Amino acid sequence: MKKILVLTDFSDHASHALSYACNLANSYNTEELIILNSYEIVPLYDMGDTASLSISMQQTEELETQRSRELDKLIVKVKNLLKHDTIVDTHLTNINLVDAVNDITLSKNIDLVVMGIKVKSEIEQVLLGSHAHRAIEKINRPVMVVPINAAITNPQRIILVTNFYEAENKPALQNLKKYLAKLKAPVVVAHKIRRKEDRAQTEKLAAQLKAELREYLPEVIIIDDEKDLGDNVNQIAQEHNASLVISLHKKRGFFSRLFHKSTSKHLAWYSRVPVLVLHFE
Repeated sequence: MKKILVLTDFSDHASHALSYACNLANSYNTEELIILNSYEIVPLYDMGDTASLSISMQQTEELETQRSRELDKLIVKVKNLLKHDTIVDTHLTNINLVDAVNDITLSKNIDLVVMGIKVKSEIEQVLLGSHAHRAIEKINRPVMVVPINAAITNPQRIILVTNFYEAENKPALQNLKKYLAKLKAPVVVAHKIRRKEDRAQTEKLAAQLKAELREYLPEVIIIDDEKDLGDNVNQIAQEHNASLVISLHKKRGFFSRLFHKSTSKHLAWYSRVPVLVLHFE
């Protein structure tokens, strides 16, 4: 992981994700760590006769100055946490978050995007959505979502939550192996049985994937109960001392996204350990 991009809004959960990213940088000899703060200026109009903008240029400049100062404070924090000669850089922009991230990942060839998550109530999730959800869907690099209470540690065991895309999709399998090779930890493969799923076919795919990942000593767990997937994963993490979840996220078109329930997004909300989302077509 030569280059890591960390997203911040200066909140506690973003600060925790930054500390987690610093530990990754120390463990994997990261060359550059970039901290990004993105905010959008939404013009508010005075609805009087002139319909003038109610946010002044002065207010915009003050906002940028304040955020620049916060980024400077984060640089001091990061340099105290890093053990190697990792380059630390910051980027402040007032464009859409996803666009800003994708611009930097392309220009800097970023390996991993790290962000914190603030868990909301179910009604807030429905009404407000989440930066994490948009990031998972739109950012074109692997995204690691870090809960605020996640331990800052290298993964000793990894849970791969799978629908067996990897068993039949070579690019997805290659991308998965690339990150497993970096993380160097045993894997627990977890799959939740869906309604009317062919169990025999599932077990065949499980055996195929287990053979592909044999160097990571995979244990396969087929989940067949009525519990929520997030509860299942948290239980497996506790029982197997796992500290990272990997989920493969299939990119979809607009209408497909409307009707498809994303495993990756669900795990981002409910997992108590960090979730690494790997994208594939």
